[in-house]
Amino acid sequence: MENFTHPDPEAAAPGEIVGIYPITFTSEESELLGNQLFAADQNFLLSHYMKEKYFQQLLETATLSAKRLDLYDDDPLEGLYPEANRQGFASADEQLFQQMNAHRDIQEFLRSQEIHRTHCYAHCWFGIPREDANMWEKYGDHSKGVCIVSSTHRLLGAISRDPTIGYELGKVTYWSEDKPLPGLNSSTAMFRKHPKHADENEVRLLSQIKPEDIPKTSEGYLKPCPERLVVKVDLSILVAGIVMGPRMERKIRRS
Repeated sequence: MENFTHPDPEAAAPGEIVGIYPITFTSEESELLGNQLFAADQNFLLSHYMKEKYFQQLLETATLSAKRLDLYDDDPLEGLYPEANRQGFASADEQLFQQMNAHRDIQEFLRSQEIHRTHCYAHCWFGIPREDANMWEKYGDHSKGVCIVSSTHRLLGAISRDPTIGYELGKVTYWSEDKPLPGLNSSTAMFRKHPKHADENEVRLLSQIKPEDIPKTSEGYLKPCPERLVVKVDLSILVAGIVMGPRMERKIRRS
């Protein structure tokens, strides 16, 4: 990124950019941001394993059910920054703060993230271009469920967008707890998971309730968001193929 400076910074209009200075990313930071921001520009196969009853619901309602990030029992760290962020900043953040002559209160920043994830929802897909025994066992009801085959472009094109919701599709980066994660983008932490999950090669659709549409009390305080969010989709666009589990006991019927 090249330097940019406004020819007369003092005369700049409110909100006008007065300067841009280069930030050098580490290879890990570059991979993280690239996975989040640019992975969806590529078109590659995705798979989603589910129980038969959930597949039947998908056929009947044409909706994906996304779970709130703070309610994932199998990963209580969903949507949070690593523990290392309590001790210091990532390289990219340090450069930005130095250029802006700014300071960040670490504890308040992390507390803000805890609140942020309570109005964010994930629907998880796997970038595995073949059937996978572990995925069948863990997510496909012990091989009695269904695997939907789609792609990044199909998934994005199938969404019937709700104006109160923001949507992002990106690859998950597997990032350990002992390395601080850059906070340049407010949703970056939503696309990182512990390395123990790396074999899933996850791609996730992140749906965020926009700030102005978060439910509030009459006094203006935030109310709890629903546990799940439905994303309407066009099945004719979304589904490239369907694989029935090898142990499925009965055939699927579409009503």
